[in-house]
Amino acid sequence: MTRSGGAADREDTLAAGEAFEAMPVALARLRGADLRFAAANAAYRALVGTEDLLDRPAREVLSEDGEQRLLPAIERVLATGQPASSVERHVVVAGGRGLWLDSVLAPVHDDDGALVGVDVYAADVTERVEARLEAEQRARHAESKYARARELVVAMQDAMLPHGVPILPHVDVAARYLLAEGDTRAGGDWFDALVLDDGRVALAVGDVVGHGVAASTVMGQLRAVLRAAVCEHGDPLRAVEFLDRYARADPAASSTSLVLAVLSADADRVDYVTAGHPPPLVVPATGQPRFLPGSGSGTLGSGLPFHQVREDLDPGDLLVLYSDGLVERPGRTAPHSSLELVTAAREARDAVGGRHARGSTGADAVCEEVLDRLTRRTGYADDISVLAVQRRDGEGGPGPAPHLELVIDVEAGRRQDVREARAAITEWLEDLGVGDADAMALTHAAHEIVTNAVEHAFAEEGEPDHGPVPVPSRSGTVTVEGRVRRDGRLDLEVRDDGRWRPPVARSTARGDRGRGLAMAAALVDDLAVVGREGGTRVVLTHHAQRAATLLTGQGGYDDEHVGDFDLEETSSGDRTTVRAYGELDLAATAELESALLAAPRGAGSELVVDLSEVTLLCSAAVQVLSEALRRDDRVGVGQTTLLAEVGSPAQRVLDLVRLPHRTA
Repeated sequence: MTRSGGAADREDTLAAGEAFEAMPVALARLRGADLRFAAANAAYRALVGTEDLLDRPAREVLSEDGEQRLLPAIERVLATGQPASSVERHVVVAGGRGLWLDSVLAPVHDDDGALVGVDVYAADVTERVEARLEAEQRARHAESKYARARELVVAMQDAMLPHGVPILPHVDVAARYLLAEGDTRAGGDWFDALVLDDGRVALAVGDVVGHGVAASTVMGQLRAVLRAAVCEHGDPLRAVEFLDRYARADPAASSTSLVLAVLSADADRVDYVTAGHPPPLVVPATGQPRFLPGSGSGTLGSGLPFHQVREDLDPGDLLVLYSDGLVERPGRTAPHSSLELVTAAREARDAVGGRHARGSTGADAVCEEVLDRLTRRTGYADDISVLAVQRRDGEGGPGPAPHLELVIDVEAGRRQDVREARAAITEWLEDLGVGDADAMALTHAAHEIVTNAVEHAFAEEGEPDHGPVPVPSRSGTVTVEGRVRRDGRLDLEVRDDGRWRPPVARSTARGDRGRGLAMAAALVDDLAVVGREGGTRVVLTHHAQRAATLLTGQGGYDDEHVGDFDLEETSSGDRTTVRAYGELDLAATAELESALLAAPRGAGSELVVDLSEVTLLCSAAVQVLSEALRRDDRVGVGQTTLLAEVGSPAQRVLDLVRLPHRTA
C-alpha cells in the first residue's frame, strides 16, 4: 500500500515525537521572550521533578542560587543567537531539590530565520559535583587540622626550648632552631647555653630518639636535668655521667645523643663530651674549618664509658654545635653532608666578613647563612639545632661588647627632653642584640629613672612639680652608663650631680606620682638606689638575653609605629576611639591627657583608648590613664576602656601596674 504525503508526514512526526520522548538525554525547548516550555521529554521532566511544564516560564521551574546560574546563560543565547555550553550550573527544581547540570544551549529559528527560542540539552552531574565538593571540604578540613597541629607543635617547641642565649662581654653566642618542613610531630632536638658562676660558658645540643609529645617531654626533662648537673659539677664529663644515670632509669631517654661543651672563662679553650653525637666544628678567622675529634662515647643509656676532650681555640675561632639533622639531609651520605657543612661554614664566614645587621653578630650571621646554604640545596627531613660561640677579643673576631656612656646637660629654666637619652639606650641594646622583651623592660625602666633624675634632682628644696614636663631650677648633669657583665647581666647606671631627695609620699594635683621608681623596679631583676650629698646613683641590673630564633615563619608584635608620638581620634555612634602611636613619654603625656579630656562624653558613651601601637608607656602616662578610669567612677558618665595588643609594650606595662584593660 502506498502512503499519502499527509499520512507519511503525520507518521514521521509521531515517530520523531516518540523518539524525542524516549531519548535518555534530558531535552527541552523554550520559546518566546519569557522562555516558556514548548516541549520537554520524559528525561527532562524526571530531572526537574514535575510533569506540569508546558507553557510555563522557565523561571517558575528553575529557581536558582549562587553564582553559577543557568537562566542568564539561556537568555544570552536567545539574545545573541550564539550557541553556548554551561558547565556545573546549580538550579533548584520542584520540592526544593538542588541539581548540578551540564548543559548545551542551541538557538531555535523559525522558517524565516528569526530567533524564537532555545533548545536545552541537560545532563545531571550532581553526583560528580557533590563528590568533588565533599573531597574539597575534606581537604580544607585536613589543611585546617594540620595548621592547628603545626601551631601546637611550634608552641610546644617554643615552650620547651630556651627563649634566648646569654649576652656576654667576651664571647658572642647565637642559636637557631629549624622545625622540620611538613612535620606536625614535636621533635626531640634541644640546645642550651648558660653562664657558670666562674665565668665559663656551657653549651649543649642534644637529640632524643623519636617524635611526638613523649619525645618532646623527655627532651624537656633531659635539658632541665643537664642544666642542673652542669651548674652543680661544672665539668662536662661528670655532668654527662649524671645525665646518663638519669636516662638509664627512663627507657624513653635511651639512645639520646648529646654534645656538651664548656668554654673557658677566657674563651681560649673548650672541654667537651660527644655522646653518640656529631663533633663540634671550628670555623677559624681564616683558612679551612675543621671538625674537632669526637670523644668516642656512645649515646645515653648505651653502657659505654664517656670521655672528655680538651681543645685550644685561637682568636677569632667560631665554635659550632649542631644536631644531626644538619648532616643527615635527604639524598646525602654522611661524608658528603659533612663536607658540605665545612664548605658552607667557610662560605658563610667569608660572605659575612664582619658585615651584619644591627643586633646581629658574626655568630648569628654564620648560623643563619649555614642553615640557608645547606637546606636550600637539599631541603631537610628532621629538626635542626645550631648553636655557635665566638671569642670577642678583636683579634680576627669581633671586639668586646660595646659600652654605653651618655651625659645629659640639664639647663636651669629649660624643659628637658629625655628622648635623646632614650634613643641612645635603645641603640645600645640593639647593638647588643637584646631580645624584644628584655629591651622593652630595660628601655622603660631606664626612661623612668632618667626622667626622675631630670625632674627631681635639680629642683629646689620643697619646690612642687609643675606640669607633665617640669622645669629644673638649677643646672647640672645626668650621666647614663651601660655595661655587660661576665655573668650575662646588664647594668644600666644613672647618676646625677643634683640634690639628693629621699623618696616621700607626695600628693599633688596630678595624684600619686611616685609610681615611676616602683614601675622601674618591677621591670628589671634588681634596682639599687644610693643617695649621697652630691646627687643620686641608681643601678638597674637585668639578666638580658639575645633571642634564640625558632624558625617557623611566625609573626609577632608589629612595631611599625616607632619613634614620634601621634594621636588619632574616630567616632562611631556613642563610641569614641583614641589611638596612640609611638612613644608615650613625659612630653607626649600632656597631649594624651588633653585628648582624653576633650573626648565627647555622655550617658551610655564609651571612650576606647587603643595603646596597641605604643612603643613606650611611661609612668606619667599610666597616671593619666588611671585618672581617666577613676573619673568614670567618680562622675558616673560614660565608660573608658583601655585596649592593648597582646605582647605589645603597653600590654606588658598595663599588666605590671594592674590597670584594667582589654587585649586586641
